[in-house]
Amino acid sequence: MRFSISILVSIVVVLAVCILPVAAASCSATTIDMKTVELGVISVTKAPPIYGEVRQGEVDPHQYYVPSGHRTLEVSLQWDHTTNNDLSLAMYPPNGNPLVWNDANDGQTDGEISLSTPLPSQMTGKYWSFDVTGLRVSGTQSYTLTINSY
Repeated sequence: MRFSISILVSIVVVLAVCILPVAAASCSATTIDMKTVELGVISVTKAPPIYGEVRQGEVDPHQYYVPSGHRTLEVSLQWDHTTNNDLSLAMYPPNGNPLVWNDANDGQTDGEISLSTPLPSQMTGKYWSFDVTGLRVSGTQSYTLTINSY
């Protein structure tokens, strides 16, 4: 594992999240501060990894329940980059807009997309969705998706 650089790129994404209070409907903005991190920075796996494979243009959907009270979400998608295949990871926060990452977003094309973010309380106690997409795949491409919250 590479530990030489702990945080490669900081990405700040603002999501518009609608919150419907009991008395009246209103819409507020929630900021999710996503950081692209090196795999070695991600904590020890708490949830079992998900193993899958995709073909060219195929989308493999996954869901993960973030328990109430959890404050951090970590996501890692890995595949064999020596195949010259390229995958992307889309994350769908509850009541939010999708966020999409490609392999080169962290400045390296290495078959790895690793992210970490603090979780606003209104984003916990809910399901998050994740799509692994075969952007450029010859044949099939195996991958490992690890999602943790704590």
